[in-house]
Amino acid sequence: MSGMASSLRPNWSHRRLKYCVLQIDDKVDQVEVADAYVGLENIESWTGRHIAAGAEGTGEGTSNRFKAGDVLFGKLRPYLAKCFAPSWSGVCTSELLVLRPTILSARYLQFLMLSRPWVELVNSSTYGAEMPRANWEFHRERPGSCAARE
Repeated sequence: MSGMASSLRPNWSHRRLKYCVLQIDDKVDQVEVADAYVGLENIESWTGRHIAAGAEGTGEGTSNRFKAGDVLFGKLRPYLAKCFAPSWSGVCTSELLVLRPTILSARYLQFLMLSRPWVELVNSSTYGAEMPRANWEFHRERPGSCAARE
């Protein structure tokens, strides 16, 4: 990703991800039936498309609340490239990071997080052998993680 700096347009710069998004940690223990639920199984790999759930999709245990305009990134097995930008508010599995763009559009952030270089970088920093997970602290500090207009 370091070679991207020369290809940026004038008045654009690389920034650490922590300056481009907020990680939202709004936990809920009980999902209301009316809440739209998103699990990892509801996100198509590499495309970010939503896969509608049948009767399932209520979530068990602790979930994260998200709003329209947030970006959901699958931290469990990140090599599957599961990233979704919902147009509605709801709750999701705690295996999804809820990221709220501050100076980027959600669509651009989703595009970035579905790119092969991003997924490879995230995958290279996972922990856990059987159930590898992405480490948010590693990625929020990465220089050049996103590009933004100055």
